[in-house]
Amino acid sequence: MRNFIESYRVSHSSGPQNSQLIYLGTTGVFTKIPSDRHTERDPTVNPERQESENVLIEEYEGTVLYLSGLWGGNRDPRNWVRFYKTEEAIEKRIKNRTLHLIHGEDVANGIVNGLLQNFTKGERWIISHPECYDMLEILVKHLDKDNLELLKRVIAQPNMRKYVNSPKIEELKFGKDACLQRRVDPDEFWKTFGLEPSFRFEP
Repeated sequence: MRNFIESYRVSHSSGPQNSQLIYLGTTGVFTKIPSDRHTERDPTVNPERQESENVLIEEYEGTVLYLSGLWGGNRDPRNWVRFYKTEEAIEKRIKNRTLHLIHGEDVANGIVNGLLQNFTKGERWIISHPECYDMLEILVKHLDKDNLELLKRVIAQPNMRKYVNSPKIEELKFGKDACLQRRVDPDEFWKTFGLEPSFRFEP
């Protein structure tokens, strides 16, 4: 990161001291539930990336914008069901079914009409849709026939009662009805910059 910024300093006469440097990170560094922008990051997750973030903030007064679940265009969460083709993978996802998403155009709006209009030096922000989604709902609606049978077997297991309301697929509750807890809290970003996301994902 330091070499990159110094190269920028050489090639741009204004130098980074007069620039608004924004680094796009991932909320994967926040492992506490729930986490907001003030929550301590997990130092074991992407430590090299975290070091780059620290350099940007501490030495160049930049801002880090943590994205959670980028979607839009070819990035369609419905296509993520391809990663769940075994009982083990499906069970692991159901136990961690909360899904946070943010559309690429909402990220762009947050940068152009938020950060660049009122730049916050040395800050970290989380940007995501305020509502959390349910990966289980996506699996139920978009798994193919064979893998849907795997899901049915998984939710029928007694140890899954903690994670789903019913062993029957037709009785499952999703999203708000399932009382899912948000893993990350982006509310401060939207409130601070007076914005709100325009895109809501429809499973």
